[in-house]
Amino acid sequence: MIPKTTIEKEITRLSASLAPIQAQVHTWAEKTVFLKWGVLSRGKFYCLECNHSWKPDHANEACAKFIKCKACAGKLKMQDCNRVYFKEIEYSATLDVYAGYQVVRIICSHKHMKKNCLPSYFHKEVMQHWINVQGEVRSMSISTNVFSHTYDQWQYSLPFWNSPKKFPKLPQIPNQSLQSVPQ
Repeated sequence: MIPKTTIEKEITRLSASLAPIQAQVHTWAEKTVFLKWGVLSRGKFYCLECNHSWKPDHANEACAKFIKCKACAGKLKMQDCNRVYFKEIEYSATLDVYAGYQVVRIICSHKHMKKNCLPSYFHKEVMQHWINVQGEVRSMSISTNVFSHTYDQWQYSLPFWNSPKKFPKLPQIPNQSLQSVPQ
């Protein structure tokens, strides 16, 4: 929505002048938010974190849900299917104080993994919640694909927009009992 009130115009102006999220937050998310994954392919274990591969020691080791990587000592959750590419999406948030507002900045982080390759990461701030002294909350977010049947469909190339303070009430459908139709 286009900012109309003075508060929305002020928040839009302040949002444009916010400092970018520090790289420390992104490295923290890469280490702590994401799971460490492993995959069993053609009789070998592959660590999708450190790019290490090894043969299992025991036959029952292949059936475990978690396994420990021998190189990076990470506890790997085993993928249940064998694919070439693996993707994980997680969210994290930071709390800032800026111009008398508490700003909750929500970050969508992507991790792309492939066997025999180190993982790559992508981080994008997707939403901001501005909380004033009285406790009123105003939100800004980037747009999403409206007709998508999945979540996490952010349109990263678009700027932040003001979200409505109160969503319009949808018409209520009266609760009617189902009546049997004569045949």
